[in-house]
Amino acid sequence: MARVKGPLIRRSSLVGAAAVIIVALGPISPAASIQSEAGSAYMKPVLIEGKAFPVLLPIDGRWLNWRDTYGAPRMRFEGGVWRQTGRHQGIDIYAERGSPVVSIVPGTVENAGWTFYSGWRVGVRGDDGRYYFYAHLLRSLAPGAVVGARVSAGQALGHLGSSGYGPEGTSEEFPPHLHFGLQERTGSWANPQQMLQELYATTVARLEDTRRRIDEAGLRAEVLRSRAYLPGAPPPDALVSAVNGALAERDSLRSSIAWES
Repeated sequence: MARVKGPLIRRSSLVGAAAVIIVALGPISPAASIQSEAGSAYMKPVLIEGKAFPVLLPIDGRWLNWRDTYGAPRMRFEGGVWRQTGRHQGIDIYAERGSPVVSIVPGTVENAGWTFYSGWRVGVRGDDGRYYFYAHLLRSLAPGAVVGARVSAGQALGHLGSSGYGPEGTSEEFPPHLHFGLQERTGSWANPQQMLQELYATTVARLEDTRRRIDEAGLRAEVLRSRAYLPGAPPPDALVSAVNGALAERDSLRSSIAWES
């Protein structure tokens, strides 16, 4: 089957330009009291008609992609030979290890824990009657991801990992990704690709303006910082204040969309 990538989010060219400035000039004098860079963060889930994309997006714009592998043959090595034992009943979403995984819909946790092939997984029976399956998570499931618990759309279930395909604790058998499955009320599995694409595209569209403003504020701070660079002496107070003002604006914008685990 040909590889079909899902939509991609790329790091802004403005961020790249800022990085060039940092590499070229290095840090300014330690005497200058300019705020440090904010740490890595993820965007809050965006609710779209009561649903949320299941993997949170990085604020800094690292790629997040997937391919439609629903229905692809699944092979297992049995009795010394490879045999087709089924077909892929879900979509694999590739992202950074540890990315927060959230419930797409409100519902009740029906399954949580380890299985041989799925690794650490959570299954949620949605209020719509359908079953939503999240597999290959890291060991530390979210506190609310216990059987019988109610979850809301966008609530944390765990973190994206690479667990499974072995006894409890097995990991690293494949790249980190979320296997997301959708089972209809009839019990048959369905392809969730269209739903995922629509949720992803709308989430990106709603967050893109804020991301652009974050990039612009960060770049403005770096440009000011480069002008303030004076070997052996701290930059003038006015420039320090201007840089800190731009960084404060950037961090405030980040906080407005940042996920708090």
